[in-house]
Amino acid sequence: MNSSPSILFLLLFSIFCSNSFAGIYKWVDKNGKVHYSDKPTTNAQQYSLEKTAKPNEKSVVVIKTVKYELPKALKDSLTARINKLIDIYPKIFHISPKAPPTVDVTIFGTEQSFNKHKAAFHEGHNYFNGFYSTKTNKISVWRDEGDKEMESVVLHETSHAIIRQLAPNLPLWLEEGLAEYFSNSSIRANNLRVSTDEKREQNLRDWAQKEDIPSLKWYLNMTNRKWHEETAQGNSITYTYAWAMAHFLMSKPTGKRIVSTILRDSNIDGRIDSFQSVTNLYPGGLVKLEYDWYAWITKDKKDHIY
Repeated sequence: MNSSPSILFLLLFSIFCSNSFAGIYKWVDKNGKVHYSDKPTTNAQQYSLEKTAKPNEKSVVVIKTVKYELPKALKDSLTARINKLIDIYPKIFHISPKAPPTVDVTIFGTEQSFNKHKAAFHEGHNYFNGFYSTKTNKISVWRDEGDKEMESVVLHETSHAIIRQLAPNLPLWLEEGLAEYFSNSSIRANNLRVSTDEKREQNLRDWAQKEDIPSLKWYLNMTNRKWHEETAQGNSITYTYAWAMAHFLMSKPTGKRIVSTILRDSNIDGRIDSFQSVTNLYPGGLVKLEYDWYAWITKDKKDHIY
């Protein structure tokens, strides 16, 4: 049986957490095999599993506006959803922040004011109607198509801000997927409700009916650079598959564990092989993954409650 380091790490992580260990040790043997343990050994690297943020420290949410007056009810609603996301990410994925995440948002009411602001940033990507800057740890959004679209962009970029403070080396398809996934959220009865994206859901069904749907192997093997290139060329597959893969994985406990493991592995090992990580961790491997994926595409999607 070919055991994946990710699987071993997931099992050990669960054991360590249940016994309140402070950290784990990782080393590679002479045959190139990766090992994880709670006991130190020669040339092992230690990784802390404890939450490093102090108990009395709190996350900070700031929402400012330029050339736009944000209604108080909308500001309160956005703030509540942002705080929910800050709370949910560590709980769902079992990864603790080194410090409470900070979310600093500026909403621009005019295209001119937004363009003038974004001209100061040269991070190499098309910002569309909003962006999160890794340099300043701040979010900038243009209220282009009204409040509903603006809310979605704010929540999308909020996920980027949280992820970059939790797991900065996450594969781009998963980072963008989680950002798209949580952008369709609302609060009901003090719970975060994540809804489907009907337009992208229909795109997937249309591709499947025409038998013109890309393989998961092709998509998961896509590098971050290739992902950006495809997006810049207007290929709708990048964001559609990103949202769909996140929604698909978050639909089942196994998928959530896979996302959690990728987050933790990317923190330990840096950039990881997405295809190997997902297919090694998914029960039944690539064959079962693609079977379940195509079956999921044809089904009606339920809202997810957190």
